[in-house]
Amino acid sequence: MDFFISPKPNHISQYDSAKKLGFSDADYDFWSSRLCGLVCLAMVLDAYELLEISVANLTKQAVEAGGVNENYDWRYTPLVKLARGLGLHGQTHRELNIEDKITKLKKGRFVVASVNPKILRGELSEKRGGHLVLVVGAKFEGGDLVGVYIHDPAEISAPSFIPAELFNKAFAGRGFSIWR
Repeated sequence: MDFFISPKPNHISQYDSAKKLGFSDADYDFWSSRLCGLVCLAMVLDAYELLEISVANLTKQAVEAGGVNENYDWRYTPLVKLARGLGLHGQTHRELNIEDKITKLKKGRFVVASVNPKILRGELSEKRGGHLVLVVGAKFEGGDLVGVYIHDPAEISAPSFIPAELFNKAFAGRGFSIWR
């Protein structure tokens, strides 16, 4: 049995065109590979029909709010505060497991999870985390979790199905949740 969060978010890729995301070519060249966390937030805002500005302008607001560190890694608390300022609720998570994520999904909360994209692609890596994805659903067989569906902002299409065992290897146990 498949379960998907509602409202179902549209997929947005961090590699969509500069024009579609609202960036100048120069800004797009800088930001496109760094947008995973912000694009996850944009997908949630879009699902609630609250994405009234471009991803570029949302990025500017997030940066001004302290949403990135010196390495341009996304910081969860400022992103959650930005979502709250746009009428949503949110919470950061430092220790979360896959079952916790599914519980939050079933309560109607979008979950942004830190994963290692190499592991999701089946490559070997000891590191967990480093890339943010939006968890949008789960698959169960006989009551057991088989895997999760994600919108990966680094991919062109979505959702992608990731087996639970593989996701657990890639998942860093941290992220944030957003809901209305």
